[in-house]
Amino acid sequence: MKTIIIDGYNVIHAIPELYEIFLRDMQKAREYLVRKLSNTQTIHSFNCTVVFDSKEANLHIQKTNEPIRIIFSYPEGTADEVIVNLVKEANSPKSITVISDDKALGANCKYQGAHVASPKQFWYSYVVETKHHRTIAPEKPEITNEEDIAFWENYFKHNEDK
Repeated sequence: MKTIIIDGYNVIHAIPELYEIFLRDMQKAREYLVRKLSNTQTIHSFNCTVVFDSKEANLHIQKTNEPIRIIFSYPEGTADEVIVNLVKEANSPKSITVISDDKALGANCKYQGAHVASPKQFWYSYVVETKHHRTIAPEKPEITNEEDIAFWENYFKHNEDK
């Protein structure tokens, strides 16, 4: 399964929607990010870890069936150091994508074998796109077998006269 590692504050600062919340309340910005990722994760099916530069660990987030792992870097070091160690320790770094605009972090993770994507690329491809996956139904249902076709032909044939 694909693994996404999020550089939490880097993403919050890169996405205007998140940054506006952050300016008012850092805690709410973190919670909002994790909630959005939780919704996205259930649709796109990936493991997700969010790493924050912080010693605070009091996020109030509803648990989901597929929990998002949240790591606060203090006292282990910076979020960047934690992310690099996660990639180094992974069995398959090639299955990991790190989401960050931090050039040094990105270079280090690529060197370890991981992929790197920008916060905006991830947010607008996965998170914002997720809204469309949930709300837009196909224009026409697919008919997958002869039995379905026969049913609808019969239905419309008998209902034309009404």
